[in-house]
Amino acid sequence: MKIITYMVFLTALCSQGAMAANVGILSMSPESVVQALSSKDGWVEGHIPDAEAVDLQAITKSTEPLLMRVTVIKRYQEPGCGRIQIDIRQDGVPTKAFTTESFVFPPIQINLCQSGEPPQDAFDVRQATNEAQGASRKAVPQEVQ
Repeated sequence: MKIITYMVFLTALCSQGAMAANVGILSMSPESVVQALSSKDGWVEGHIPDAEAVDLQAITKSTEPLLMRVTVIKRYQEPGCGRIQIDIRQDGVPTKAFTTESFVFPPIQINLCQSGEPPQDAFDVRQATNEAQGASRKAVPQEVQ
């Protein structure tokens, strides 16, 4: 029984070490996105530095650290490009009931390449918006226009 417990402990310790390679201080900057895009695992995670977290901490009224995870949720054919999701979470956020809880900011997604440019084969939001606006103008009766 002790051998099994010891093996489970070692496995957990090793898996934490593997995860820790992607965890650390993570700046809210383009470099974090590049780190995720170039990561073999497709993600990086870390605490946002205090100087960058001040504005978000003011919103939540908590001085607890903010944890950010940048994940590649889709890779495009163009090398170094993908759809990125940015998740930010903070523990210890006060509630109206005088308790604290974890707060998860709404996730942000963006198509981006390591160069900072959008991928060539990604969905073109501007084109889709223009097409939708054009179609809605055609649908409006002439007397309203």
